[in-house]
Amino acid sequence: TVDERTTALVSPEAYANSGFVRALMAPQDAIGQSYGPAAQRETMLMSNVTPQRSSLYGFTWAALENLARTYANAFGQLWVVNGPVFCSPQETLPSGVAVPCRFFLILVDLHESGARTLAFLVPQDAPTGAAPADYLVSIREIEQQTGLTFFPSLPGAVQANLRSQPAQELWPFTTRTGTPNAAAPSTSFHSGDCCDRFISSRDSGTFHQPGCLFAELITFMSSFGLSQKVCFCTREDALASGRSPCPLCRP
Repeated sequence: TVDERTTALVSPEAYANSGFVRALMAPQDAIGQSYGPAAQRETMLMSNVTPQRSSLYGFTWAALENLARTYANAFGQLWVVNGPVFCSPQETLPSGVAVPCRFFLILVDLHESGARTLAFLVPQDAPTGAAPADYLVSIREIEQQTGLTFFPSLPGAVQANLRSQPAQELWPFTTRTGTPNAAAPSTSFHSGDCCDRFISSRDSGTFHQPGCLFAELITFMSSFGLSQKVCFCTREDALASGRSPCPLCRP
Protein backbone atom coordinates (compact mmCIF):
# COMPACT_ATOMS: atom_id res chain seq x y z
CA THR A 1 0.00 0.00 0.00
CA VAL A 2 1.24 3.52 -0.77
CA ASP A 3 2.30 5.39 2.37
CA GLU A 4 0.56 8.72 1.96
CA ARG A 5 2.74 10.24 4.68
CA THR A 6 5.85 10.06 2.48
CA THR A 7 6.93 12.42 -0.27
CA ALA A 8 8.02 9.57 -2.56
CA LEU A 9 4.53 7.96 -2.69
CA VAL A 10 5.98 4.72 -4.07
CA SER A 11 3.33 2.24 -5.20
CA PRO A 12 3.60 -1.56 -5.46
CA GLU A 13 3.47 -1.21 -9.26
CA ALA A 14 6.87 0.52 -9.14
CA TYR A 15 8.46 -2.95 -8.78
CA ALA A 16 6.65 -4.53 -11.74
CA ASN A 17 8.95 -6.40 -14.16
CA SER A 18 12.00 -5.06 -12.30
CA GLY A 19 13.58 -8.38 -11.36
CA PHE A 20 13.47 -7.41 -7.67
CA VAL A 21 11.06 -8.46 -4.93
CA ARG A 22 9.39 -6.10 -2.47
CA ALA A 23 11.33 -6.94 0.71
CA LEU A 24 9.89 -5.90 4.07
CA MET A 25 12.52 -4.47 6.40
CA ALA A 26 10.35 -4.85 9.51
CA PRO A 27 8.95 -8.39 9.12
CA GLN A 28 5.18 -8.48 9.51
CA ASP A 29 4.98 -11.66 11.60
CA ALA A 30 7.50 -10.49 14.20
CA ILE A 31 5.96 -7.02 14.45
CA GLY A 32 2.47 -8.49 14.72
CA GLN A 33 3.54 -10.87 17.47
CA SER A 34 5.28 -8.14 19.46
CA TYR A 35 3.09 -5.08 18.85
CA GLY A 36 -0.30 -6.31 17.62
CA PRO A 37 -2.43 -6.18 14.45
CA ALA A 38 -2.31 -2.39 13.97
CA ALA A 39 1.50 -2.38 13.92
CA GLN A 40 1.49 -5.43 11.64
CA ARG A 41 -0.63 -3.54 9.11
CA GLU A 42 1.94 -0.73 9.16
CA THR A 43 4.60 -3.14 7.89
CA MET A 44 2.65 -3.56 4.65
CA LEU A 45 3.14 0.07 3.67
CA MET A 46 5.60 0.73 0.84
CA SER A 47 7.71 2.88 3.18
CA ASN A 48 8.77 -0.43 4.81
CA VAL A 49 9.71 -1.98 1.45
CA THR A 50 12.99 -1.94 -0.44
CA PRO A 51 14.18 -3.83 -3.56
CA GLN A 52 15.94 -7.14 -2.94
CA ARG A 53 17.04 -9.80 -5.35
CA SER A 54 14.99 -12.96 -4.90
CA SER A 55 18.19 -14.97 -4.36
CA LEU A 56 18.90 -12.85 -1.28
CA TYR A 57 15.34 -12.41 -0.05
CA GLY A 58 14.47 -16.10 -0.10
CA PHE A 59 17.70 -17.42 1.32
CA THR A 60 20.31 -15.46 3.29
CA TRP A 61 18.01 -12.60 4.35
CA ALA A 62 15.32 -15.10 5.33
CA ALA A 63 17.95 -16.99 7.34
CA LEU A 64 18.87 -13.79 9.19
CA GLU A 65 15.22 -13.09 10.02
CA ASN A 66 14.79 -16.66 11.26
CA LEU A 67 17.95 -16.30 13.33
CA ALA A 68 16.57 -13.16 14.99
CA ARG A 69 13.24 -14.89 15.65
CA THR A 70 15.00 -17.90 17.21
CA TYR A 71 17.06 -15.69 19.52
CA ALA A 72 14.01 -13.68 20.55
CA ASN A 73 12.14 -16.87 21.44
CA ALA A 74 15.14 -18.25 23.33
CA PHE A 75 16.04 -15.11 25.29
CA GLY A 76 12.63 -13.49 25.71
CA GLN A 77 13.64 -10.08 24.35
CA LEU A 78 15.81 -8.99 21.43
CA TRP A 79 16.26 -5.61 19.74
CA VAL A 80 16.63 -5.59 15.97
CA VAL A 81 17.73 -2.67 13.78
CA ASN A 82 18.02 -3.14 10.02
CA GLY A 83 17.90 -1.25 6.78
CA PRO A 84 19.38 -0.64 3.32
CA VAL A 85 22.80 0.67 2.30
CA PHE A 86 23.05 2.74 -0.89
CA CYS A 87 26.19 2.99 -3.01
CA SER A 88 27.47 5.35 -5.66
CA PRO A 89 26.77 5.23 -8.55
CA GLN A 90 23.15 4.67 -7.55
CA GLU A 91 21.25 1.84 -9.25
CA THR A 92 17.52 2.44 -9.73
CA LEU A 93 14.53 0.50 -10.96
CA PRO A 94 12.91 1.70 -14.23
CA SER A 95 10.34 3.44 -12.00
CA GLY A 96 13.10 5.42 -10.30
CA VAL A 97 13.10 3.52 -6.96
CA ALA A 98 16.64 3.35 -5.55
CA VAL A 99 18.19 -0.11 -5.25
CA PRO A 100 20.39 -0.80 -2.21
CA CYS A 101 23.75 -2.41 -2.76
CA ARG A 102 23.78 -3.96 0.72
CA PHE A 103 21.60 -4.48 3.77
CA PHE A 104 22.50 -4.30 7.45
CA LEU A 105 20.99 -6.03 10.45
CA ILE A 106 21.98 -5.45 14.09
CA LEU A 107 20.85 -7.68 16.96
CA VAL A 108 21.18 -6.50 20.57
CA ASP A 109 20.71 -8.87 23.50
CA LEU A 110 20.46 -7.60 27.06
CA HIS A 111 21.27 -10.12 29.78
CA GLU A 112 22.45 -10.32 33.37
CA SER A 113 26.12 -9.73 32.53
CA GLY A 114 25.56 -6.74 30.26
CA ALA A 115 24.83 -6.54 26.54
CA ARG A 116 26.12 -8.08 23.36
CA THR A 117 25.58 -7.46 19.67
CA LEU A 118 25.67 -9.24 16.35
CA ALA A 119 25.97 -7.02 13.28
CA PHE A 120 25.63 -8.22 9.68
CA LEU A 121 26.31 -6.48 6.38
CA VAL A 122 25.00 -8.50 3.44
CA PRO A 123 25.55 -7.61 -0.24
CA GLN A 124 22.65 -7.58 -2.67
CA ASP A 125 24.41 -10.25 -4.74
CA ALA A 126 25.14 -12.63 -1.85
CA PRO A 127 25.36 -16.17 -3.22
CA THR A 128 22.32 -18.36 -2.68
CA GLY A 129 22.56 -20.23 0.60
CA ALA A 130 25.39 -18.11 2.04
CA ALA A 131 25.64 -18.47 5.82
CA PRO A 132 24.77 -15.44 7.99
CA ALA A 133 28.03 -15.86 9.93
CA ASP A 134 29.93 -15.05 6.72
CA TYR A 135 28.72 -11.44 6.98
CA LEU A 136 29.50 -10.55 10.59
CA VAL A 137 30.98 -7.04 10.86
CA SER A 138 31.33 -4.31 13.48
CA ILE A 139 28.57 -1.77 14.03
CA ARG A 140 31.20 0.86 13.29
CA GLU A 141 31.58 -0.48 9.74
CA ILE A 142 27.83 -0.21 9.19
CA GLU A 143 27.92 3.36 10.50
CA GLN A 144 30.69 4.23 8.05
CA GLN A 145 28.75 2.85 5.10
CA THR A 146 25.37 4.33 6.02
CA GLY A 147 26.31 7.63 7.65
CA LEU A 148 24.12 6.66 10.61
CA THR A 149 25.17 6.63 14.27
CA PHE A 150 23.81 3.88 16.48
CA PHE A 151 23.41 4.25 20.25
CA PRO A 152 25.06 7.70 20.45
CA SER A 153 23.93 8.33 24.04
CA LEU A 154 25.97 5.50 25.50
CA PRO A 155 29.16 6.31 27.47
CA GLY A 156 32.32 6.05 25.41
CA ALA A 157 33.61 2.85 26.99
CA VAL A 158 30.33 1.03 26.37
CA GLN A 159 30.18 2.31 22.78
CA ALA A 160 33.70 1.03 22.15
CA ASN A 161 32.74 -2.49 23.20
CA LEU A 162 29.39 -2.66 21.49
CA ARG A 163 30.18 -0.76 18.29
CA SER A 164 33.83 -1.30 17.44
CA GLN A 165 34.39 -5.02 17.91
CA PRO A 166 32.69 -7.45 15.53
CA ALA A 167 31.42 -10.69 17.04
CA GLN A 168 33.56 -13.64 16.05
CA GLU A 169 30.74 -16.18 16.02
CA LEU A 170 26.98 -16.52 16.25
CA TRP A 171 25.47 -16.89 19.71
CA PRO A 172 24.36 -20.32 20.94
CA PHE A 173 20.58 -20.68 20.97
CA THR A 174 20.23 -22.18 24.44
CA THR A 175 22.79 -20.32 26.57
CA ARG A 176 24.32 -16.87 26.85
CA THR A 177 27.90 -18.06 26.80
CA GLY A 178 30.33 -16.81 24.20
CA THR A 179 29.82 -13.04 24.22
CA PRO A 180 32.97 -11.70 22.50
CA ASN A 181 31.83 -8.06 22.45
CA ALA A 182 29.79 -7.95 25.66
CA ALA A 183 30.24 -5.03 28.03
CA ALA A 184 28.72 -4.48 31.45
CA PRO A 185 29.16 -0.75 32.15
CA SER A 186 29.98 0.60 35.58
CA THR A 187 29.13 4.16 34.55
CA SER A 188 26.08 5.77 36.17
CA PHE A 189 23.54 7.64 34.07
CA HIS A 190 21.29 10.52 35.01
CA SER A 191 18.78 12.90 33.49
CA GLY A 192 17.69 16.37 34.45
CA ASP A 193 14.06 15.71 33.48
CA CYS A 194 12.15 14.35 36.44
CA CYS A 195 9.61 12.26 34.58
CA ASP A 196 12.17 10.94 32.12
CA ARG A 197 14.42 9.77 34.93
CA PHE A 198 13.43 6.13 34.46
CA ILE A 199 12.24 4.74 31.13
CA SER A 200 10.43 1.58 30.08
CA SER A 201 7.96 0.51 27.42
CA ARG A 202 4.37 -0.58 27.73
CA ASP A 203 5.17 -4.26 27.18
CA SER A 204 8.51 -4.43 29.00
CA GLY A 205 9.13 -5.81 32.47
CA THR A 206 12.35 -3.79 32.85
CA PHE A 207 13.07 -0.11 33.46
CA HIS A 208 16.19 1.87 32.51
CA GLN A 209 18.05 5.11 33.03
CA PRO A 210 17.93 7.53 30.05
CA GLY A 211 21.47 6.90 28.79
CA CYS A 212 21.00 3.14 28.72
CA LEU A 213 21.24 1.31 25.40
CA PHE A 214 17.73 -0.05 25.81
CA ALA A 215 16.21 3.26 26.90
CA GLU A 216 17.59 4.71 23.67
CA LEU A 217 16.12 1.85 21.65
CA ILE A 218 12.73 2.27 23.32
CA THR A 219 12.76 5.97 22.42
CA PHE A 220 13.82 5.15 18.85
CA MET A 221 11.08 2.55 18.41
CA SER A 222 8.49 4.87 19.97
CA SER A 223 9.27 7.55 17.40
CA PHE A 224 8.08 5.12 14.70
CA GLY A 225 5.01 4.02 16.64
CA LEU A 226 6.41 0.51 17.21
CA SER A 227 6.67 0.84 20.97
CA GLN A 228 4.93 2.88 23.65
CA LYS A 229 7.42 4.65 25.88
CA VAL A 230 6.59 4.79 29.59
CA CYS A 231 8.37 7.16 31.99
CA PHE A 232 8.66 7.23 35.79
CA CYS A 233 9.73 10.10 38.02
CA THR A 234 11.19 7.89 40.76
CA ARG A 235 12.72 4.45 41.07
CA GLU A 236 9.97 3.57 43.53
CA ASP A 237 7.32 4.38 40.92
CA ALA A 238 9.03 2.07 38.42
CA LEU A 239 9.27 -0.76 40.96
CA ALA A 240 5.65 -0.25 42.01
CA SER A 241 4.63 -0.77 38.37
CA GLY A 242 5.97 -4.32 38.61
CA ARG A 243 9.08 -3.68 36.53
CA SER A 244 12.59 -4.82 37.44
CA PRO A 245 15.82 -2.74 37.21
CA CYS A 246 17.80 -3.13 34.00
CA PRO A 247 20.94 -5.21 34.61
CA LEU A 248 22.87 -3.12 32.08
CA CYS A 249 22.48 0.42 33.49
CA ARG A 250 21.46 -0.68 37.03
CA PRO A 251 18.99 2.14 37.81
